[in-house]
Amino acid sequence: MHAIIARGHIRAFQGLGLSIGPFMNMAQANEVEHFLANFTRLVVRDTPSLDYLDGSFRDRAVLGGDLAALYRYPPARRSEKHIHIGIMPCATVAVDDQSYIDSVTRAVAAIESSTGRLVRVTVLALNNNPVVGDDALVNRVAFFLKARGRIVTTARYIDIGVEGTVDAISTMDYAFPTRLHGAIVSYLVDTPFAFLEYQDKCSHFSRDVGLPTILRLSAISEPGAWISAARAMLAGAKPSMSPDSYQERAEKAYVDGYLG
Repeated sequence: MHAIIARGHIRAFQGLGLSIGPFMNMAQANEVEHFLANFTRLVVRDTPSLDYLDGSFRDRAVLGGDLAALYRYPPARRSEKHIHIGIMPCATVAVDDQSYIDSVTRAVAAIESSTGRLVRVTVLALNNNPVVGDDALVNRVAFFLKARGRIVTTARYIDIGVEGTVDAISTMDYAFPTRLHGAIVSYLVDTPFAFLEYQDKCSHFSRDVGLPTILRLSAISEPGAWISAARAMLAGAKPSMSPDSYQERAEKAYVDGYLG
């Protein structure tokens, strides 16, 4: 990018789906600010990024949300025979594995006991990197749930791809994502979800869509908070911004703004 700019072959750039900051020091911030000066239009995915650009870049910056909103999602397909719960762990979260598994197990039990319906669980690995991926934790979660008599299947993003992952989440009645795009896809296919926010970008998304506080979990959430989140989903708790509104904003920012 720097080389293309230096050669002057392209006169106008648009930055799409940007997340700006946070920065370790002013030197980093100044470097980014200098680079962004080359762009005629900046579409950011979260409000903190827009706030950062509120100064000299405000006339060319707009909030568009995550680029995933531009995907065409299938209609939800949910079974009347059972409740399908999705668990999407993240191995890099600063939560003891056993504490996480205990919280998940109790949340699943709360949904089953509250509804009296058969529960089926899918544990989905969204990152399959052999070093920092989620496969090992997914297998541990599945093992403990099966040991408690649950019907459990596992799935890996690397095996089923984007379409398979979206399809799997669209069949879930309730979801417990951790990685950002697990939450975003749950939201966009209108699957009720409680979000374990392990990074700032996760919290930024929750605030953007108006996810109720009771559905926002953290690394220090006790099992009781997970149970409360499960019961809140059963009671209809959901984000205040509709998925349609989120997608309409994205299309206006990314597509109409680009064309127009």
